[in-house]
Amino acid sequence: WGRERWGRTDSSGRLVEVVEPNPNGNGLVATGGLLTTYAYNTLGNLTTINSMTNGGVEQTRSFAYDSLGRLTAQKLAETSATLDSGGSYHSSGGTWSDVFTYDERSNLTFRVDARGVKTVYGYSSDPLNRLQSVSWDTSGLGDPNPVLPAAPVTLQYRTKGNPSDSKDVTQLASITTSGVSTESYGYDGEGRVSSKTLTLNTRSAFPFATSYIYDTLDRISDVIYPAEYGNGSQARKIVHPDYDIASRITALSFDGQTFASNIAYNAASQTTSLTVGTGANAVNESYNYNPQTGLLDSQALTRNGSTLLSLSYDYTNASGKRTGQLTKISNNLDHGKDRSYSYDALGRLVQATGGPSGSFWTQTYGYDRYGNRTSVTSSGHTARLEKPAEPKPVLPTDLIAKNTAIELPSWVREKDNAPISDSNTPLFRPSSASSSAASSKAAMPFNPQSGAKIAFASTRDGNSQIYLMNTDGSGQTRITNNQTNDEAPRWSSNSRIVFQSDRDNPFCDLYDIYSMNSDGSGQTRLTSDPNDDRAPVSSPDGSKIAFQSLRNGTNYQVYVMNADGSGQTNISNSGANDTQPSWSPDGTKVAFASDRDHSGYPSVYVMNSNGAGQTRITFDNAPYSDNQPSWSPDGSRIAFTSTRDSTIENWTETDDYEIPDDDGQTFPKSRVNINKEIYVMFAGGSGQTRLTNTLENDESPSWSADGSQIVFRSDRERDNADPVPQVWVMNSDGTGQTDLSNNNGGDYVPDWQHVLSITRAARRGQLLVNIILVLKMHRTIAPGI
Repeated sequence: WGRERWGRTDSSGRLVEVVEPNPNGNGLVATGGLLTTYAYNTLGNLTTINSMTNGGVEQTRSFAYDSLGRLTAQKLAETSATLDSGGSYHSSGGTWSDVFTYDERSNLTFRVDARGVKTVYGYSSDPLNRLQSVSWDTSGLGDPNPVLPAAPVTLQYRTKGNPSDSKDVTQLASITTSGVSTESYGYDGEGRVSSKTLTLNTRSAFPFATSYIYDTLDRISDVIYPAEYGNGSQARKIVHPDYDIASRITALSFDGQTFASNIAYNAASQTTSLTVGTGANAVNESYNYNPQTGLLDSQALTRNGSTLLSLSYDYTNASGKRTGQLTKISNNLDHGKDRSYSYDALGRLVQATGGPSGSFWTQTYGYDRYGNRTSVTSSGHTARLEKPAEPKPVLPTDLIAKNTAIELPSWVREKDNAPISDSNTPLFRPSSASSSAASSKAAMPFNPQSGAKIAFASTRDGNSQIYLMNTDGSGQTRITNNQTNDEAPRWSSNSRIVFQSDRDNPFCDLYDIYSMNSDGSGQTRLTSDPNDDRAPVSSPDGSKIAFQSLRNGTNYQVYVMNADGSGQTNISNSGANDTQPSWSPDGTKVAFASDRDHSGYPSVYVMNSNGAGQTRITFDNAPYSDNQPSWSPDGSRIAFTSTRDSTIENWTETDDYEIPDDDGQTFPKSRVNINKEIYVMFAGGSGQTRLTNTLENDESPSWSADGSQIVFRSDRERDNADPVPQVWVMNSDGTGQTDLSNNNGGDYVPDWQHVLSITRAARRGQLLVNIILVLKMHRTIAPGI
């Protein structure tokens, strides 16, 4: 970046002064440079760090030691001074933020933090100084509303059966959290981790066991995952990687099925191409690198000749220099999604812009000298609440799947000679945790399933509006705010939401299709036909939207349009009502409801995405109906709503007026007491199984991204609450039915967000590639973790 740094050492070679440039300056120390001083005791231990401003001390860090040079107390700038030298808490007048105590072997036995919480480390006079237990003592807590202490943890190690046994007795055998769980480890004859088993105390009969098998070159050859309890007697799933002569992954299979293949590398062992999936829906990925810097220049994903993703990366700053920091991402399929970044003299992100030449939005970030964000300004979009991480392409080798590693708590992994420090502020040394492979693999556009939301409509504020909530029902937030009705939200793969709104024909029951960002911004009208358009749903790749339309004035038909509203086409083309479309996860088929066989009583049909091959897969007859199909993420099942469990009530009435001169005649009467229930079936229509069983209506099923749960709408009775429609969730087998939205307003039409970025087949393959790509670095899970 062209920044300077000046330092001075004393006669013992210890650093005593550093002058760094002002972050808001020109990068030179001579103009407004910032001074930091360092002081030491007679044993050479660092005792004071002073950050200076205008000749005065702005920030201080202090450290104390015993006669053996062990750190006994520290006061960090970001924590309060609440402790005396003995570790007793004082609400005011304290000296230290952390106090440490050791035994005669210099093992750390106590740490008291600024809250007054004491962490107790037990060794039980172990001759090898192995940590035996960790517990937390909150008796000295200064907070009037203290947190509860965590459960004590006990550690056990491998033991030798006889003196000649070759076992490594420093390797962990188990970690037990009192009253919660036990995690145990098995090892093979060469001391490599061969199994990891997690057993919950409340589910002791259902241990989660993961097994590791190695080849003759000491590489992981198979990872066998835990059994799927409650899903029959299915075998445990096996992930198997293949390697080349350089021990680089060349292919990946899952239970014998190919998920990734044709993985190629350049001379620097950077991934240049791979294929995810097989057959017609295989996704081909390619990556290009700068031959001088090794940085990723571009990446592309294609399927059947169609480009799904094309990104270019630039690292040149405004001065024409390359520092290795990403300055621009160009989306070659949609430059409206371009991103640009700029940095200050210290290399910190100070501005991010979106759109062509940054024309859509701009965010600017300010910092103090310590790197703390002090301000955010924005135009074109609401400011973020937190500073984003420095942008850079995500590299496959950075995406190490920790669930396949034998991951131990950080306090177990730390070596005895590691300096004691605040967990967020290591002392005396820079972090050395960066991976040596950080620039050796290609970027993969994969986002793990985290932070997913459920969108739904609610009348809690009067008219229908769209809300979001977390998947546990918390964080319910309104994102539309209109005087008319906004309903039927459906997530797109790019985390936008499509929905129906009658804002252009208020309260006339005539809707149009809209789309918006997940925070409610950017609401855009996509249809403008004077008749009714509703029930939109995005295709898995986000390029198309299917919906039902009454634009012929007679009956609803299933239409498909591009994501921007162009190219609106009738694909069902029947003389009946065709409604409620749902895409298959590979985007090749659409399930829908049609009453073509019994007017007013629809059944579920499936057709190709171009409208061909329309096939009926449910066969209820009037007065029953099947509708609201919802395809499972793996494409094997379809959930739907059925009224087949409704009851028909028959009775007779005497009418003295309908027929003159025929007083006292009786007339037969009947009616259907509608009972909607949720069913699931295989995609071909077989195996239809009822999931809900109540006297009230259950409808509008929507799958979670992993297919393990279904969210739905129910108006069943609740404890201590009136029976109004609510959003519920259940396991995919119908168990565990739970009220999520749980309020006194009507909530309905929920949709579960699938937080992934490309087609599901590719995503699944990428996940497994990421899990395996770095397992050759398995020594991180072997002895001496």
